[in-house]
Amino acid sequence: MTAIPIELLARATPRQKVALSHDVMEALVLTPGQTVVLRVGGKRAAAPVALDPGGTGRVLVGASLGRRLALPARARLYIRRNMDGTLELGPFFGILARVIPHLPPYGEQNRDFRLHMAVGRRRHVAVYAFGPGDIDLRRRTVRARVYDEARRRWVRRTMPLPHVVWNRSYWPGNANRALLRRTLRKLTRRGSVPFNPGVGTKWQVYRLLLGDPQLRRHVPATERYTGIQGVLRFARRYPGVYMKPLWGGWGIGIMRIRRLGPNRYRVSRTVGRRGRNWSRVVSRAGLAAVVRRLVDGPYLVQQEIPLARLDGRLCDIRVLAQRRADGQWGVTGAVVRVGKPRSIISNLHGGGQALELRRALQRIFAHRPELAARVEADLERLAIQVIERVEARFGVFGEIGLDFGVDPTGHLWFIEVNSRPGRHSFRITSPDETWPATSANPVEYAKRLAKFD
Repeated sequence: MTAIPIELLARATPRQKVALSHDVMEALVLTPGQTVVLRVGGKRAAAPVALDPGGTGRVLVGASLGRRLALPARARLYIRRNMDGTLELGPFFGILARVIPHLPPYGEQNRDFRLHMAVGRRRHVAVYAFGPGDIDLRRRTVRARVYDEARRRWVRRTMPLPHVVWNRSYWPGNANRALLRRTLRKLTRRGSVPFNPGVGTKWQVYRLLLGDPQLRRHVPATERYTGIQGVLRFARRYPGVYMKPLWGGWGIGIMRIRRLGPNRYRVSRTVGRRGRNWSRVVSRAGLAAVVRRLVDGPYLVQQEIPLARLDGRLCDIRVLAQRRADGQWGVTGAVVRVGKPRSIISNLHGGGQALELRRALQRIFAHRPELAARVEADLERLAIQVIERVEARFGVFGEIGLDFGVDPTGHLWFIEVNSRPGRHSFRITSPDETWPATSANPVEYAKRLAKFD
């Protein structure tokens, strides 16, 4: 049966009763006095139905029944009648995320989560955030965090287990990643539908794409770092070499090596998260010593992509792809990121800036306008091809960030995929168009996964 949008008022009627406005009762084909079974996030309870004469589109739930089902005191939701005759309230959409100590709870994601919750209130979806330690599987509840707009602060509330779980978490370390996998498995066994499982290491993704004949030509030559001989071999073969940590992001720990002549190399490395570079010229022996000292974990060795530049600065393209309400993939937005002068990276954490895609491409390819149009047309096609390959290997996603480079000929190069992309660049470049859609699409997709669409 089609889900019906309603306003839920818990604790607003006698303790064990459910009162429905006339229009809701009629749509659900119910009669006063009938006993129904209410389902919410894996919990269920039987209750008699009464008529609410006071309004339309309302469901009133008694106080003890509301507590038993862990319902919020007030919410805009849907109600549907399932094939087994039970009535289900929802959807409850949980965002699985890590609380950042000594910061507003979710750090850079705070603004995004607040916007998802605001969209949810308008579109009859209860959105909340939680972590692995907030789950009570025995009671089938979550000690969630929601943003209280009236009080302008984050508050804790007990909520039902989510119909849908969006993995927006980042916990470094093998033990934490194992905890995350166990959490998602437990929720799945209790009926939650997860999306965005994570994409493994950069090396796993590169190997995956190199194995696809259509995508191979868009992937720079890449190897695992096994010693200085591999770096020297790449330095002889290509004008420049990049070394990147297998894990991590924000441009931290990236090195660029360029061969200047016999026994002379320039090594540059990012320092911290502010885009500062450390650079020096060394001999072959000096290069080996520098690499050994700076490589503090698993690394990749990669051909430097001959990126197009804007005003002499490095550029790349960030694409945000999302599933829409119909479940289909589309590119919600794309921006060109321009690095700081003399920077070896272009991302915003490294001090770069974001520019609207079309205008930036027109500036980059001012001498050949047809290239700008071709790159824009190729971008969505290539992004969807990469996503389809990634999903076939890692599981179902609702949104993915992809970084591409473009060279002076207009050829697109794959750089990285991110299962937890930021949205700051779209707020800067298109606050009235792309920016609202980035918040709405995940909520609409969750509604679809929960079958309340």
